[in-house]
Amino acid sequence: MPWLILKPTEGPVGTDVLARGTGFRPNVSLRLQFEDQRLKSITTDNRGSFVLRFEVPVMPYGERDVIAISQTAHMEARATFKIQPRITQVEPVEASPGDTITIRGNGFGSEEPIEVRVNGQTIDGDLDARTHPDGTFVITLKATENLFPPTPVVVTVIGKTTGASAQSERKIEVKPSS
Repeated sequence: MPWLILKPTEGPVGTDVLARGTGFRPNVSLRLQFEDQRLKSITTDNRGSFVLRFEVPVMPYGERDVIAISQTAHMEARATFKIQPRITQVEPVEASPGDTITIRGNGFGSEEPIEVRVNGQTIDGDLDARTHPDGTFVITLKATENLFPPTPVVVTVIGKTTGASAQSERKIEVKPSS
């Protein structure tokens, strides 16, 4: 009976994962999939084992199946990887009042409403923030001296459906207009 082990078993999109499999027939071609996304093809060694590195693809939050499939031998092994949310960008680091601050992230729920906080203060207004079907998001805010003081700020994004959350600490200097 084949089996598959992943190290690590959880992390954000882009995590480097080591997959080890054994129990397959020797020298057979396998396809490694992350859910329905084909990742790589590999051939088992003369003992029916393999070792392979891959990067976690863009997917929504939660537990996802990683599958090693041998179609010719009709064998497969599965393991689970838990995708965690991450804020990937808070930019620019310097702005004038009224400039746009962009916040990007991934690993949240699919089409999930999200709450954005800066230093614990929930950002309201016309935000109506929601993730894309793949769990990614892009939010733009207007820079103000009150919202972005000249000290590091903590940006927090919380999925309103999954409860998944991520934080990023950044220094964004909003320079007063002259």
